[in-house]
Amino acid sequence: AVWQPTLMVFGTYRSAVQAFHNGDETASEWVNRLDLLANVELTKTERILVGVQPLSEEGRFTGYIFDPNATSESGFDDEYNLELTTLFFEGDIGELIPNADPDDVKGLDLGFSVGLQPMKFQEGMLINDSIEAIGITRNTLLPKGTSNLQLTFIYGWDDIHRDDNVQYDDLHLFGIFTSTDFHRNTVRADFVYVEDENADADGAYWGVSSIQ
Repeated sequence: AVWQPTLMVFGTYRSAVQAFHNGDETASEWVNRLDLLANVELTKTERILVGVQPLSEEGRFTGYIFDPNATSESGFDDEYNLELTTLFFEGDIGELIPNADPDDVKGLDLGFSVGLQPMKFQEGMLINDSIEAIGITRNTLLPKGTSNLQLTFIYGWDDIHRDDNVQYDDLHLFGIFTSTDFHRNTVRADFVYVEDENADADGAYWGVSSIQ
């Protein structure tokens, strides 16, 4: 393995002046969001990614509220913070231990990632969140009639938001995600189970899509 560490810092800044109606009330505001990321590339398959959103937190944004009839008070809204939104390491087991399979015939090319990482499945309709999790992926499986099958297992243990966009404690997420390339389309079939330790609110969710 050849280690050649490099660092790249990049990000996206977004700003909007907007107004929206909620019944008889109107909210007018100027809001800002900055996604700032640092990518530490160790090799071509191993890296560490660190990210913060210093102008927003839990769906609230730094900016100014203009309309006194809005549900929030007028004035400047400060959501400055340096809380980590991304911090994970990813790599390939076969590349990290090259001597274990020098001829590349044992199927050790297992991709993995561990840490606080953004996840988006089924175009964000099934999962669109940053979760503390570990994921393992097996790629280039070749069932008959396909050109590729990717199989991923994910276990998440913290920073899990449910459908009300509220972060709950003591949730555990188990997911199996597949992506299969056929001649004319790609089929993605995903299954997720969420276990709630504090309440009788476990849930099972699934999604199937075809892209062509």
